Amino acid sequence: MICSECGKRTKKTKGSVQAQSLLLGEITVPGITRDLCKCGKYWLDMDNARKIAEYVTAHEVGAISSLPVDNFVSRKQACDVLGWTVQEFRKNQRVKNGFIIFYATLQGERYYLRESVEMFRDTKDGRFNILTCGQRVTRLQVLAATIQ
Repeated sequence: MICSECGKRTKKTKGSVQAQSLLLGEITVPGITRDLCKCGKYWLDMDNARKIAEYVTAHEVGAISSLPVDNFVSRKQACDVLGWTVQEFRKNQRVKNGFIIFYATLQGERYYLRESVEMFRDTKDGRFNILTCGQRVTRLQVLAATIQ
């Protein structure tokens, strides 16, 4: 393959790739095959791009699941915080598109992170870096949760 930036030939390599996560910041994803150029640019095929997405998602779910249970509220409680009915919550397009709200699933029911619900109420975007979630979650807890 020819690099579109510098015009030189690329080389297939296998190694780690840095991926950006809104919840966790920068994550190193190991074992990714890519076309790498001497200028530093690289290209991924769809399988490796999917592998990166799955890796990041698994680590995000692990980080959310590691939070203490008392940080979560039920759907009804989230609706009370937002001043909405349950139907408004379920049908809200921003909620469906993922602007709200970090959640964990327990026995088929979703429980929403309280800080995310409150942030959504105030800014219409409940996403944030989970490592900055008060003082309750340390980097070590998140890493321990993702290793398990």
